[in-house]
Amino acid sequence: MNKNLIYTSFFLLGIIAVSFFFPVVQAIENGKQNVMSTTVVIDSVVKEIVGDKINTSVLIEGEADPHSYQMRKGDREKIYAADLIFANGLSLEHSPSLYYHLEQERAVFLGDVLLQERPEWIISNNGEIDPHMWMDLQIMQKVAAMICEKVSKLDPVNKEFYEKNCTLLEQKMEELDTKIMGMMESIPDSKRYLVSSHDAFMYFIRRYFPSSTGERLFSMQGISTESEISLKRIRQVINYIKDHGITTIFFESNLPKDCILKVLEICSSFGMEVKISEDPLYGDTLGGMTYLEMMEHDAKVIVENLRGER
Repeated sequence: MNKNLIYTSFFLLGIIAVSFFFPVVQAIENGKQNVMSTTVVIDSVVKEIVGDKINTSVLIEGEADPHSYQMRKGDREKIYAADLIFANGLSLEHSPSLYYHLEQERAVFLGDVLLQERPEWIISNNGEIDPHMWMDLQIMQKVAAMICEKVSKLDPVNKEFYEKNCTLLEQKMEELDTKIMGMMESIPDSKRYLVSSHDAFMYFIRRYFPSSTGERLFSMQGISTESEISLKRIRQVINYIKDHGITTIFFESNLPKDCILKVLEICSSFGMEVKISEDPLYGDTLGGMTYLEMMEHDAKVIVENLRGER
C-alpha cells in the first residue's frame, strides 16, 4: 500500500478523534457573536434584545418537550459553537448528557441565578423545584435584564442597542402583566380553578389569580411531563372537579390527551358535565408564537373558558 495513503488515512482518523473528544472551536459568523438558548421561550426573549446584532440559535426546537429532551445529532456542535449559552436551569435541562455539555463557563443558568438572588420568587412543590418561571411576566422582566447584561458584556460595542431593546421589552412585559391581571379579575372568584395536563401553571396561578385562597391548580401530572398519572391521581382529580364545579379541563399543545380523555370518561359516567378546552395552552412551548404572544394566548384561553364563553 502507498505510504502516503497510509499517512493520510492516519492523519484523517486523528482529526476525527480530536473533534470527537474535544469541543468544536468557536467561530464568529458574519462578524457576529453566536448566542444559543436551550428553549424557545428564552430564545424569543433573546431575539427581542439582540435584534440582528448577534446570531441566535435554539437547542430544544419547536414542540419538543424540554423536560424529556435528550441530546441529538448536531447538538454538541451547536453548543460548542456558541460564544454564550442561556439555559433555563432549575433542573429543566436535567438529562445527564445535556447537562454535562451545558455545565461550562459560557453557560448561564438563568433560573439558578434567580434562585440565589430572589429565592422567594422560585416555587418549590413537595421539595421539587418548579422550573416554569416564564409563566410569570414579573419574573421574566428580571430574566430579560440578566440576558441584556450578559450580551452587553459579550458585545460591548452594541451595549446601548441592547439596553434600549431590553427597556422596551420590559415595558411590553409590564403592560401585558397588568392586562392579564385585569383579565383574570373578570373571572368570578368561585370559578378561578384550573385543571391542566401538568404542573406548568403554578407561577401563572400565583401571579394572576387575585385574592386566591386554597389550592387553585390541579394537574394530571407533576412538574415533569415524564411522570405518569396513577389511579390515585385520577381519583384525586375527579374529586377536585366535583368539589369545585369544574366544567373545563385544559390540555397542552405538546402533550397527549390520553389521561384527560380517561378523566372525562369517568366524569361522564358519574353524570358530571366536563369538557376539554377547544384551544390548547402552551406550558413548555410557543406554538410558533413569540413569548409575549404565547402568554396573551394562554390568558385568553383561560379567561374565556372559566367565564363560560367557550
